[in-house]
Amino acid sequence: MLLVAHAAVGGAMGATARREPRARGMVLVAVGALVSHVLMDLIPHWDYPFSLGWIILDIAASLAVFGLIAWLVRAPGMVFWGAFVACIPDLEHVLVSWLLPGPVFVSHVNWFPHGQAGLVPGLLTQAVTVGVAFWWVLRLRRQAGANRRGSGRP
Repeated sequence: MLLVAHAAVGGAMGATARREPRARGMVLVAVGALVSHVLMDLIPHWDYPFSLGWIILDIAASLAVFGLIAWLVRAPGMVFWGAFVACIPDLEHVLVSWLLPGPVFVSHVNWFPHGQAGLVPGLLTQAVTVGVAFWWVLRLRRQAGANRRGSGRP
């Protein structure tokens, strides 16, 4: 999965947990983000060839997704935490060539059924994933707005 898809789902988790007490919310988001990474890697998707250009584009898109979700729900800390933890397992793709002898994260090892798809269907599954994450965040935003209006606060 591209980082942007992981960031969108992790950010949506952070947006969901923003009303939890800080420590509890951070633990819930971290665990959920790591589990989501594993589950998302099962979905057939397209992974770009390892190159600096693709990495920069993916990171830029992830930061844009994080920023938009954080702005929508006004919770940058929890959204960042969710997006960051959801993306961090993919850092090992860079570290394998320098520091690690091979992959260590569960959804990256050879025996794990890592979903693969061609370019178009693989990008489509990821675009749908990002779209569902934004749908969820917009739903949270509407609920928060309805709660504010119902409580008599402006």
